[in-house]
Amino acid sequence: MQYRTLGRTGANVSVVGFGGAPSGLRNYLGKWEPESDEASRLVESAIHRAVELGINYFDTAPGY
Repeated sequence: MQYRTLGRTGANVSVVGFGGAPSGLRNYLGKWEPESDEASRLVESAIHRAVELGINYFDTAPGY
């Protein structure tokens, strides 16, 4: 994974980010409420895989 320095913060962030706002959620602008247990497991699995691949930039904005 390649990393870049984020502005003047000194933080090194991956050039690939994980955008997860609506990930498996019933109402992604409200509280975290997964569609199902399976959706919750899939999202958790995707996050773990992203970390394994070196992704350390996670965008969790409520909407895009």
